[in-house]
Amino acid sequence: MLATDSPPRVSCLMVTANRPRLMRRAIRCYERQTYPNRELVVVDDGKTDLAPVLAPLPDDEVVHVTLDPEADYVLGALRNVALDKASGTYLTQWDDDDWYHRTRLERQAAVLDDGADACALYGTLMHLDVPEYFHHPYVGLLDDGVPGSIMHRRDSQARYPERARAEDTAYL
Repeated sequence: MLATDSPPRVSCLMVTANRPRLMRRAIRCYERQTYPNRELVVVDDGKTDLAPVLAPLPDDEVVHVTLDPEADYVLGALRNVALDKASGTYLTQWDDDDWYHRTRLERQAAVLDDGADACALYGTLMHLDVPEYFHHPYVGLLDDGVPGSIMHRRDSQARYPERARAEDTAYL
């Protein structure tokens, strides 16, 4: 297959710090994706060695950026580092504490392939990792899309606001 025949590369952008257990789960979701041409961009401002967590992934699919944990970056700034390090034509948020359906990338990339500049999922199914709530998931539906699920075409003007919270809501 020629490189021009390949589907566009999707960069999955993960910001993390000291959460290897959660990150392992998000990486399992990444590994199980049906979309073939992807990379995982990990921006890490924690103190935990993530090499063992990233080891199962092919080297050509991982971009691991470590930042000084003492620098006190806000989440929006960290997400912008991930945008800058990504090589994909399509970019998507890939949070370390979320689970993703195995066809998420395939389905969202198809929307962009059809001409859209961006898309986001309409709903999410949330589980709390607390025994009394484990069997009581919450379905969240948002008419404008779930901010943490945005996928968009590369655009050098698209930047997260440098804030600690709700940066993805403003970005969407």
